[in-house]
Amino acid sequence: MKKSKLFFCCIIFIFILNGCSKSSSNIKTTDLRNILIDNITIGSDIKSIDLTKYSKSERYSGNYTHKFDEIVLNVNNNLVDYLFSRFDENKTTISVNGKSNLIKIDEVSDIL
Repeated sequence: MKKSKLFFCCIIFIFILNGCSKSSSNIKTTDLRNILIDNITIGSDIKSIDLTKYSKSERYSGNYTHKFDEIVLNVNNNLVDYLFSRFDENKTTISVNGKSNLIKIDEVSDIL
């Protein structure tokens, strides 16, 4: 009796896991090159970016190549591979899929 209950529990568990994996595979991907912060995107050449307009800062922890008050960048082989900015401080211009003047995170989520 106990073995049959355990067997049925395992079968149910397998079906649940199978359903979860299928639903997570339906998530749409986003091309990160369509997200720009001050016209910088993942894959931008660091040589083409004017970093003098930003204020150096140690505000952010982490082993990033460039840490500024307005933006954080990491560079690998002269290409930006990490890009971070605070949306709520309005110190940078964020555009997604060509749409700018985005004020709320919900606006960005709706586009993505």
